[in-house]
Amino acid sequence: MTSVFPPPRPGLPRVVALLATLVFLALAANNAHELFRTRLYEIDDEAADTLLVHDARDGRALTGHYSRWGFRHPGPAFFYCYAAGEALFYDALGWVPTPFNAQLLAVLALQAGFFAMALGICASWLPPATARIFLCLALVLATCWFANGGSNGAFLSVWPAEVLALPLLCLLAASASVAAGGGNHLPAVLVAGGFLVHGHVAQPLFVVPLTLLGYGGLILKTWPQAPWRRFPRAHVVAAGLLALFLLPLALDALRAGESNLAAILRHLREHHGERKKLVRSVWYFLQFGADGFLYPRSAAFGHFTGAEMTAYARLHWRAYALWTLALAMGAGGLWRAARGGFARRFGALLGAAVLLTLFWGTRQDGDMFYFNAFFNSALWFALALPAAWATAEFLAARFASNARTLSLATLLIFILCAAVAVNADRWRVHTFDEDSLRAMQDNIVQALALDEAVAGSRQKLLVFTQDDWPVAAAVAVRLERLGCQPLVEDDWEIMFSRHRTVSAHPGGTAQSATLWRIVPAHGENAGGDSDALPLPYGMRLARGPSSQRIDPAKEDSINFQQGGNAPSFVCYGWSGPEADAVTGESWSWSYARNALLAFRTATVAADVEMVIEAEPLSLPQFGVPQQRIELVFNGQPLGGYTLSKNAQIVVVRLPVALWNARPEDARLAFYFPDAASPAALGAGTDARLLGGAFRAVRFRLAAPTPAPEN
Repeated sequence: MTSVFPPPRPGLPRVVALLATLVFLALAANNAHELFRTRLYEIDDEAADTLLVHDARDGRALTGHYSRWGFRHPGPAFFYCYAAGEALFYDALGWVPTPFNAQLLAVLALQAGFFAMALGICASWLPPATARIFLCLALVLATCWFANGGSNGAFLSVWPAEVLALPLLCLLAASASVAAGGGNHLPAVLVAGGFLVHGHVAQPLFVVPLTLLGYGGLILKTWPQAPWRRFPRAHVVAAGLLALFLLPLALDALRAGESNLAAILRHLREHHGERKKLVRSVWYFLQFGADGFLYPRSAAFGHFTGAEMTAYARLHWRAYALWTLALAMGAGGLWRAARGGFARRFGALLGAAVLLTLFWGTRQDGDMFYFNAFFNSALWFALALPAAWATAEFLAARFASNARTLSLATLLIFILCAAVAVNADRWRVHTFDEDSLRAMQDNIVQALALDEAVAGSRQKLLVFTQDDWPVAAAVAVRLERLGCQPLVEDDWEIMFSRHRTVSAHPGGTAQSATLWRIVPAHGENAGGDSDALPLPYGMRLARGPSSQRIDPAKEDSINFQQGGNAPSFVCYGWSGPEADAVTGESWSWSYARNALLAFRTATVAADVEMVIEAEPLSLPQFGVPQQRIELVFNGQPLGGYTLSKNAQIVVVRLPVALWNARPEDARLAFYFPDAASPAALGAGTDARLLGGAFRAVRFRLAAPTPAPEN
C-alpha cells in the first residue's frame, strides 16, 4: 500500500491550540493539589535558576544555567518564560500560592505547546481520519514513555537538564515539514531551535545541521522559485524570532573578553577532556531507551565493560524487543511513504539526529552523566512515531467504510490515554521536603525581624562552604523576594551572577552588610550560636560572626594552618589549608583580590597590635616580585603594606576606640592589588589568583606609646 502525503493541511494553529490545552489541563488536573494549593519553594539548581528568573524580571538576564565547566549556557529564553509565568499566574491572576508554583505552570504551558506543535505538524501531513487516529496513538505512546520511562520531567520540571526534550522533538517535526515543502512551519523551527540553543551549549550541534537540512530541502522543493518568495510571511516571522533569540547573545558578546561567549569559546579551545570510544557512546544512547522503561534507572552511566554491557542488554531485553518491533513497523511505514514525502524527510532527519547524539557522546567532557543528554528521550519517542502513523494508516484504511466505528475507536483510545495520564504518579510534581522548605521560609522571616531589631542592613553577606551552595542559593532567593540584597564572594559569580557579588557593590559593602553564615548543625564546623535557625540538609542559619571572641589580652590568633581556627572567621578569600609534603608546614592561600575576616572582639583598654604572618606569591622572573596588602578594619582604612621574601610579617597598630567600635561584628578586609595566577603567567598550573600564603593573624595588646620628650 502506498500512501500519498499531501502538502500540510491548513488549520494547524487550531489543532495545536486544542491539543496543547488538553495536555495542559490533564497534567494540571493531575497536579492540582501540588500546583494550586501547596506552597512550593526552590532549593539546589531550582534556586540558582530562580535567581536568573529574578534577573529576567528586571530585564537583565543575558545567559542561561551555570555549567560545571566554569561558564553559563548560552541564553535566558527559558528564564524569561518562567518570569512571564510568575507575572501572570502569581502576580496578576493569583492562581498559585508561590512564585515557584507559577514557574511550574509556565513550564507546563511551554512544554505542552512544543509537544502539541510537534504532533500537530506530523498530523497536518495526514488525511483527517488518519490524523485523528495518529494523534490518539501518539498520546498513548507519550503517556507510556514520558510517564514511565525516558525524561518523566519533560512536562513538569524547570530543571535545565530536562527541559530540552520536547523542543528537540518539535525541531525534528518542524524541520522535516519544512524540508518536505511546508515552508509555513519555518517559525516553529526558529522557536524550538532558539530555546534549544539558549538551553544548552551542546545544542547548536543539533539545531544548526537539522535546520540547514530542513531549509535545504525547502530550497529543493521550491526551486527555481526562492523559498522567501513562496513563503514571505513565514520568513518575516522567522527573521524576527531569530533576531529576538540572538539579542541577549549579542548583548553578552559586547563584553568582549569578559563575556560568557568568550568563556565558552575559551573552554572549547583550551579544554582537552577525555574522549569516549564510539561503542561507549552507542551504549550510552541505548540506555536511554531502556532505563526507567519497565526497569528502574541505572545508577551509573557510561562506564560499562563488555561483560557489563552484555548483562545490561540481557536484563532489559523486553524493552529492546518492544523498541525493535516499533522500529520495524516504523521502517515499513517509511518505506511505503511516497518518495520525497514528509515521512521520509522525518526519518532522514531523525537518523541525522541519532548520528549527532552519538558524536556528542564521544565528545563529552568528563563523566557521561544521565542528565547530560536527557534530550535523547525525545529521539527515542520520535523513533516510535513512524510506527504510530503506519498503524493509523492501517486502521483508517481498515475502517474507512465505517466512520462511526472509527470515531468510537478514536474516542476510546483518547479516554485510555487520559486515564493513564491522570493516574500516572510519575507525571506529578516531585520536589524536596516541602515542610523543611516552608520552615526555612519562616525562619528567614524571623531572622530578618531579629536583624531589624538591631538596625541590621538590608544587604546580607552569605558565608558558606563549597558543599553548602544549594542551601545558600535557596536563602538568596528568599531574601530577594523579601526585598533584601544577598551578597556572595566573587568566586560564586558563575552561579549567583555578577551583581550579587561583593565587588559589584563598592563603598564598604563588606563592612556594612549583615553577616549570615550557613553552617552545619553538627560537627566540628557547626555554628555554636544559640539563636541559629534550622535550614534544610542539616544546616543552620547563624547571624553574625562565630561566637568565639578574639581577646588581645590573651594574645588570641586566627590560625590558617591545618587544624587551625580560621574557618570560623573566614568570610571569603582564602582556600583551605595546604601542607608541604616534606616539612609538614602548612598555610592557606588568599585566592582573590578581596578577602574578609569577621569576628567578635573582647573589649580592651589599650591599643591593639595585629601581626600578620604570611609569605607572598613572589615570581620576580614573571614580573611579580612582592605583594602589596591594603587593609580596612571596621570601615577604617589602615593603609598599605608590603609582603616580600625578606619581610613576611606585617605589624599594624589598631587604636583602642577602633578596636572596641564593633565588639559583636568586627570586620577585617584585605585587598591584594598584585595577586596573580601562576597558570596565567606560565609559571605553573595553579589557576587561582594568589596573593599570600597565610599562617596566622595574631592580636596582642600594644605597648604604651612613649610620651614625647620635652
